[in-house]
Amino acid sequence: MSDLADYCKWISLFVTAALGTSGLFFRTYKENPRTKRRSPTQAVWVVLILMSFSFTASVVLLVLGARETRKQLRDQQDQIFSLRKIALTQWKIIGLVVALGFTPERWKSLLGRYPEVSSHPRDGLTIDDGVVGYTPYQDTRPLTYEIFPEDDDYKDFKGFMNEICSFTITMNEQSELARCETDKWPAHVEIGSDGSEVKMRFKPPELPFLDFDQANVRVEIETENAQDAPVSIKLESLDPHLSFEKPIIPQWTKKSREIGDEQRGPVTINYLESKPQILEVDFPGLLPKARPLGAVTEPR
Repeated sequence: MSDLADYCKWISLFVTAALGTSGLFFRTYKENPRTKRRSPTQAVWVVLILMSFSFTASVVLLVLGARETRKQLRDQQDQIFSLRKIALTQWKIIGLVVALGFTPERWKSLLGRYPEVSSHPRDGLTIDDGVVGYTPYQDTRPLTYEIFPEDDDYKDFKGFMNEICSFTITMNEQSELARCETDKWPAHVEIGSDGSEVKMRFKPPELPFLDFDQANVRVEIETENAQDAPVSIKLESLDPHLSFEKPIIPQWTKKSREIGDEQRGPVTINYLESKPQILEVDFPGLLPKARPLGAVTEPR
């Protein structure tokens, strides 16, 4: 269609130029002998009609050519989206890091009750499979010390972790991304020495990247006081092809539910639940996100 439009455009220009110059060789008006009024000759009317037809045909062909180009762009967008969907379906998440951020007041309160957490580390500390590792302030050698569950100092770390490790992150109301429970900590935890955040590494289900695109995420935490809850939750994928653009800023709402207990009967559990938020993700190294034109919308 575009080639035909180009041909017709040049033909129209040629016809217009030819008809325009015809006035040099033909009489363009006639004069009434009695009234002396001049009027266009039939040749001039023919020229005007042909020029109008030529111009109209050029406009119509250009419009048709633009529509064809737009259709081709839409087809390309659909192809890109199809390839992108295939790629995001095949790639699956291999690991997830959850970083909890607390207010300075909350962090100070935690360290006040569990002073051993802040008394040892120079560059923060780690907890791997329940064993605490740290580098002392006064030690300049690259040597890591360890605290085991049977050590006296371990009780502060246990109390600290059990107090903050009581949350569940759910995606799309069905996929559990991360769960942290009392005495069931993740295999790897990092506690920053500056009190900025606590990082925990989880092994979520092998969910395809496509599930994270525009997904709803919700957080539950077992506490009644919103001041004790995290003020930000950052997600980080261990796969470089999946990145989370913005942290989750929870808007907490008080909730409660009953659970069965054989000895005491039904027990009411109070907790906080965040308002569902849309994940903003990117897929570096994979196909770019398709942006269909006009009325063409990206299907889910």
